[in-house]
Amino acid sequence: MGVPMHHTQDPLAVRPANPAHLDQRDECRALLFMYTSEVWGQDYSAFRAQDWADQSSDGATVVSQVVATYTDPRAAEDHVNASYNPNLFNTCNHAEFRASVVAAGLMLELFDFKFNHGLVAWTLSGKYQGQYNGWNMEFLAMHVDNVMVISRAGQMGNPAPALASLTDHIIDRIG
Repeated sequence: MGVPMHHTQDPLAVRPANPAHLDQRDECRALLFMYTSEVWGQDYSAFRAQDWADQSSDGATVVSQVVATYTDPRAAEDHVNASYNPNLFNTCNHAEFRASVVAAGLMLELFDFKFNHGLVAWTLSGKYQGQYNGWNMEFLAMHVDNVMVISRAGQMGNPAPALASLTDHIIDRIG
């Protein structure tokens, strides 16, 4: 990305958060709130979440990673499939929603979801007063062996290169 990033949560999250809800289209909440126990369950062996942001840009550039280990690869795969399945995306495709963490007048729209052999990807685009504002956040959920990973990158323009770099770093650490 080329910008200085700083942790936005301290200390490092070591357990999923309580379920969070959207002001609109609450059935789509797993697509925005990737840290909750609804996504990760309670049967993980270890859980870690980290967020970084460019503090000079009012949160306009953010990256996040969440990783959990499970007892076996099947459990990790089951969590990815249960949380991010075609029915969710069919229900939420082009859905507009907002949450209390999103500033007034801003909405997020889901589009461009993909499923590919254990990888699930989707994009949320920002809208202000109904018009696209150029801010996008890309997500990637996957399992590697007994590890479930969700990473995201958001910025003005195309966050794909930042997401690819973050995800490669995570996969390198998993082994």
